[in-house]
Amino acid sequence: MNISPQESRSEFNSKAESPRRESMPRVATFLLVLIVIFSGAYALSPASVNHLARTSPIFAFVEPGTEVTGTFRIEPFARFDPDSSDYRSKAVTHDWAQNPEHDSFHYSNKAPGSFLVGIPIYFLLYVTESAMGIQPEGSTPTYINIYLLNFFLSVLPAAFLVLYLQKIIFFLSAMSWRESAGLALILYHTTLLWPYSQQLWGHVPAAFCVTLAFWHYLKATRNNERRPFIWCGLWTGIATLTEYSGGILVLVILAAVLWKQNWKGVMLIIAGGLGPFVLYAAYHQICFGSILTTANYFNHPAFKEASGSAFRMIDLAVALKLLVSPFRGLFWFSPVLLLLAVIPFNRGDTSSYRDIRWMCLCIALAYLLMNASFNGWHGGKCAGPRYLIPMYPCLFILI
Repeated sequence: MNISPQESRSEFNSKAESPRRESMPRVATFLLVLIVIFSGAYALSPASVNHLARTSPIFAFVEPGTEVTGTFRIEPFARFDPDSSDYRSKAVTHDWAQNPEHDSFHYSNKAPGSFLVGIPIYFLLYVTESAMGIQPEGSTPTYINIYLLNFFLSVLPAAFLVLYLQKIIFFLSAMSWRESAGLALILYHTTLLWPYSQQLWGHVPAAFCVTLAFWHYLKATRNNERRPFIWCGLWTGIATLTEYSGGILVLVILAAVLWKQNWKGVMLIIAGGLGPFVLYAAYHQICFGSILTTANYFNHPAFKEASGSAFRMIDLAVALKLLVSPFRGLFWFSPVLLLLAVIPFNRGDTSSYRDIRWMCLCIALAYLLMNASFNGWHGGKCAGPRYLIPMYPCLFILI
């Protein structure tokens, strides 16, 4: 028997009104967030050059009385030969970028989202510690501050990622709030989201932004609301500000709304993304002299191909390694995602939700192919395919 989308939505709403579909109580919501906070904040993994390329601009901008105070320059924290063991005083990272045609200074080669948020947080920490007679630049306070920055910039986003993942699962399925909360916790703790929330990478915060963007897209398209489109645009913009690969999310969501000829939705998404775009443009203009560039375009020469670029033709052998190899395989490090292979893509869904899964499939495939064309696809000294982490929420929705 064929069921129209209207009947399907009516059936879904009737499920939502049944006792089994009651929303998650506030106490359970608090406990869900608290579990993730505890498991993520329990340990602080040692920081390396990648993470310190994110903390260095924060320290440079906030700490007073230096030549780099109030700037994003990281000269006091950088070493300029990645093969050298000769560290200068306070030299901690070789992940720098420079456009010599713009200025002679060095900046982080990371997307700026994490440290733009981290600067006001560290400013408050610095002022508070100084008022208490603590020297924030000391070794022990610095270690504690790195821990606290990781807590606010990575652990908290991970906690709210799980919360909104629960909301999405609850929204798209017939699960109770207990079942959807349990599944959200399982997906977090059995994938790379958990270990990567224990260090200051950009991947988990970007995955959080992807989750929020999809939640508001769902609200906008399923409930015929306009305001969530603005929030969707905001979170897609912040995702791109946090990890440049977030641009994939922007393109796919805009394409989906354009496909439906929802011109107001397109304009509202663009309006929501204006704030992150202004920050993006201002930062890259200040540091590299162009509003539409990326920091890693001006990467350390040692990290580029002979052509001067970090990208090349898509390598299908690399794509296969990113999926199944013990070295960097997606399914090797997160075997729970093998559920994608055994759960049919179309499980009797009407068009009401099928488009969401097609969007997620397109985003996941785009991330894989982009990573397979990157000369540093392996991610350096790390575990698993870390550049694929921002699209994990898409895989969860497919499951």
